[in-house]
Order: sequence, then structure tokens, then C-alpha cells
Amino acid sequence: MNPTTLQSSPTAKYYRVEQYLKQQIVMGQIPPNEQLPTEEVLTEGFGVSRGTVRKAIDRLERQGLVRREQGRGTFVTDPSEKGMAGFSLSDFAKEMQQQQRTPTTQVLKQKVVAASAEIAAPLNLNAGDDVLHIERLRLADNRPIVFEERYLNPALCPELITEDIETQSIHWLLVHKYKLPLVRVTHTVEIREAKEWGEMLGVGSADPIFAVERLTYTKQNNITLPAVFYRAFYHGDEYQFKAQFNTMI
Repeated sequence: MNPTTLQSSPTAKYYRVEQYLKQQIVMGQIPPNEQLPTEEVLTEGFGVSRGTVRKAIDRLERQGLVRREQGRGTFVTDPSEKGMAGFSLSDFAKEMQQQQRTPTTQVLKQKVVAASAEIAAPLNLNAGDDVLHIERLRLADNRPIVFEERYLNPALCPELITEDIETQSIHWLLVHKYKLPLVRVTHTVEIREAKEWGEMLGVGSADPIFAVERLTYTKQNNITLPAVFYRAFYHGDEYQFKAQFNTMI
């Protein structure tokens, strides 16, 4: 396969560039830690715009095949450096910034509510107990990517209800401001139809999305107890999940 062959294909231009580079990487023709051709070289070679090349590389980066290094260029990821012992979600803001996209957050809810039986159970509370309920919509370049909600026992961090969580990381607030150690996390991830979440994420109701449940634990007086119950729905084409060694939550 060569760029000339790909140019004759009717497939979207960015996809043709992506698939050509992906094959070069998978076949070892561009080995791990080797730098990709520059944007200028790819633009000229494929006869496409720089924006098309950047979109192709963005997609390769989301798949974990390449990494960008500021001031140096784009390099093929070394699979041997990827751990297999843990699982975590990528940091939303950091990932979007690496893709040269602007992340923003809309706070939809931030209030204390009565816990339903479904929410109370994982938090070791009783149905009807107070929980802090937070809903946020995460966007990149004003495009909705993730709808997320969190439930917390307000006794653990009562002042969180007044915090600015549109521009601040909830994780940072819990760990650093409120000194709440987060010591363990369990993830459940599945692909499901978007259904009622499709409209919010800008996809069809039958389109696939990632559905995530995460329960994070803290430790107080040497006792480990649940702290945050998290649920989220991710635009399937816009986000990635990564395996990491020594997962940080």
C-alpha cells in the first residue's frame, strides 16, 4: 500500500491517512519510538490539508498508537511501556488538550438529595439518606463528549456543594483540598445503545456509547469505606480507555 493507492479510494481523506499510517505501525515499518513523518511531508505526500493530517494523527493518538512530544513531533508508542496491571480512564482535560481541542465543563446539578436504594447500596447508606449529587457535561470544542454524575456522602466533604466544579477538578478537590485519600477503585465498563443519552451526546438512540460505573474508596481511622459512586456515558468515537500499571484514581 502507498499514498498514491490511498488517494484513489473514495473513503474520507483523514481515514485513508490514518489507515496507511496504522498499517505502517502495525507491520513494524515505523518501529516503536520512531518519529512519524512531519505534517508537511504527510500533507504533500497525500495531497491533503494539514487539518486532515492532524485529524488522522489525533485518531491514532486516541488509539494509543502514537504520542505527541511538545517541540519534537509525533512518535510511535512502545507497547512494552504499557502496563497491564490496572485500568483507568484517561484524564479528560489533558487528553483533549493533547488533541489540541478546548475542554469545557457544564455543571448541570450540584445539590444534596435523598439517596435512592440503587445509589445508597454501593455507598453503604440507607435509602433516603442525604447524598451530594453532581451532574456535569464535558465538552471539547463545544461538542459534548461525556455526561457524568457523582454521588458522595456529604459528611465526607460537606463544603464540596459550594465549590466551583466547572473549572476545578473534583478529584483534586477531594484529594488535595479536603485531604480525602482515595485508596481503591473498581470499574465497570460496557458498550450499550445510547437510548435516552443519545440526544445529550449528539448521537442516535441506537448508536453505541461507553457506559461506565466506578466506585472509589477512601480510608478513615484505618477503615476502608466507599466515597464516590460515579456513572458516566461516553461518546464512543471521541474517548479512549487505557490500561495502566499502578493505576491512579
